[in-house]
Amino acid sequence: MTAEDLPTERPAPRVGEALMTAARSAFDRVRRFSRMRRALQELSRLDDRMLDDIGLSRCLMQASASDARGFGASGHGGR
Repeated sequence: MTAEDLPTERPAPRVGEALMTAARSAFDRVRRFSRMRRALQELSRLDDRMLDDIGLSRCLMQASASDARGFGASGHGGR
């Protein structure tokens, strides 16, 4: 087999695209998690009466903040 017999196309651009897609996905998950944490911090500053006014309780804050930011009830990224 000679050099002329080898394929000239390289899969590098596909690998690069896959890496960029993975990096974007990871960045999006970190950004969503950060927003979820910020929402949870804001909710935790409210007193029980204010939470009741908006239809929440302390035990539902985590689930509400998670759902609002696309993390689902488990707290892990899923969308």
